[in-house]
Order: sequence, then structure tokens, then C-alpha cells
Amino acid sequence: MKLTDVVTFKQKISEAPPSICLVIAKEPAGVCEALFELWGPPSVHFDKENFSRERFTQEVETLPFLTKKVVVHVRDLEQIKANDLNTLLLYVKKPNPWVHLLLSSAQLPLSSKLAKAVDEKGVILRLEEKGVENALADWLTHEAAASGVALPLSAATLLVKNIGTKCEILKLELEKLICFVGKKAMITPEDIETVVTAVVHETMWRLADAILSSNGSLAWKIGQGLMEEGMALFPLMASLRTQMRNGVEILRLHHGGGEAAVTRAFPYLKGWILNKKIGALRGYGISRLQKALVILFETEIKAKNSAIEHTLLFQLLLAQLTILRSQGSAATA
Repeated sequence: MKLTDVVTFKQKISEAPPSICLVIAKEPAGVCEALFELWGPPSVHFDKENFSRERFTQEVETLPFLTKKVVVHVRDLEQIKANDLNTLLLYVKKPNPWVHLLLSSAQLPLSSKLAKAVDEKGVILRLEEKGVENALADWLTHEAAASGVALPLSAATLLVKNIGTKCEILKLELEKLICFVGKKAMITPEDIETVVTAVVHETMWRLADAILSSNGSLAWKIGQGLMEEGMALFPLMASLRTQMRNGVEILRLHHGGGEAAVTRAFPYLKGWILNKKIGALRGYGISRLQKALVILFETEIKAKNSAIEHTLLFQLLLAQLTILRSQGSAATA
């Protein structure tokens, strides 16, 4: 059975718990957590580092002692060797009744032999990126509820959009929010803007400053840190696009009405902060800012229509943006 949404998936596994599930999603951890709530925690997690035919066979052949079922999780299937995948395939074709097996992958093709075998014996959940965001938002609402705090789905979705889809980072931010709201016992979008988004905006401001000053190494250090913390490529590019557009507007306002005109339009820009920003923008120039917007658009198209790793795409994007300043003269307004 193939499913494409988390709600139906949860309903199906609650009504008739399958012995084998395959989750295919960019970040499957949130969905896996939901499954473990039903099955119980896994006795072992296998991946490319610790999977072997002997260890896997030992786990699935051992009868449960204090639990009804043995729960085994094999993750990152796309990284596992072909011979080991064949071991899984042979087991899936003839599974043991006392085992719950969860397989998870970021990109296992549905046309693969393993996926086809799971389709016959169990349940497959395949999520597009938007589906992953929805699944993680749903998971966060349950995590908050378990801590006695209400987290509306709209607020959980905002948290995922701001932070990205890395479960460890999302859970850490949720814990910070729970501490922040205290006895209020309700997390609102305003709380998320206060606690989470302010930190991201500050870091994105530093990233833009590094680009404008043509400091490629610093730009990549900040950008890499954001991605490692779980921020997705598209929100990163959206933030840079906004800052580049604002940069063009700031220079035009400054040219036509001076500092007062800029501050009226952007109240947070005043004093030494305004002077610093104007200096950086004038050094980069309007024509380069406009070229940067084109590069951002082109990178977004590549990200949506190619299989290139997002981390590599972002690194190339930052390299392009930081070297613009050294490419000829620009109109600085």
C-alpha cells in the first residue's frame, strides 16, 4: 500500500499496524517518531556504518522477551550497500510475525525491488518536501502537548518554515519556546517571532554584510552554520533576496532624500547602523545588487529542477555573490 499524506498514514497504521513500513522523505525522522509512538522505541537503529547481514539476522530472529514485538529501524537506505539491500529484500519477502521493521530513506525509488516488496507486504509513505513540513509541524504539536503546552498547527508550521526540517534543531527550539512561555502554556506565532526568528534574522544580517564586503570565507562560514542548524535552502535564498531588494531601495532613497528618507522607510536603520549599511551597499552598488537578484533566481530554478545537493548549490551561490564586487565597476548611486 502506497500513501502520500501523514494523516492517512497514521490512520492506517493505527487501525491495522503493519509489520513493515517504508518512509521515503527528505527528512523522515518526524514521521518515524510518530510510528515509534505506536510500535514502541526500536531495539536497534541500523545504517551504513553498523549494518551487517549477521547483526540484522540476529535482531529479527530473536524472539521478544519483555515486549510484544521487536522493533528494528534501518535508515538511510540510499547509502546502504547493494548486498545489504538484498538482505533486506529477502527478509521483506518472508518477514517474521514478531518483528516490526521500519525502513526509511531520503530518495529510494518506488521502482526499486525493495520498495515493490514492501508495497506487497506493508505500507509505504512517500512525502514530497511540503509533506515533510506538514509532518514535522504535526509532530511538533504532539511533542508540545506531551510537555503540557499547546502549540497550534499554524504556529508549528511557522516554526518549521523559520528553522528548517532538521528534527534535532526543531526539538531544541521547541524546548526553548516551552521555557519562554512558562505558565502561559500556549505557544503563539508571536512567541516564535520573538524567540526564534530574531536570532535567524540577526545571523542573516551578518551573512548579507559578509557578501556585501566580499568576504567569501566568512559568508560561507555563516551560511554553512545556518544549514547545519537545519535552515533550508529556500528560506535562506528568500531572506537574501529580500535584503538585496531592500538594498536597491535604500540606495535609491538615499540618493533622492538622504538619510532621513531611508530612516522613514526603514525605521531600524539609523545612526551608525545606517551609516554602516549605506557604506556597504554603496561599495557593492545598485547594478551588482540587481545582478545578485538574477543569480538568486537562477539558483532557485536549479534547486527546484535538478538533483544537485542543496549545500553545494548554496556554496556556489555565495561564491558568485561575493565575487561580484571585484568584477568591473558598478553604479553605486
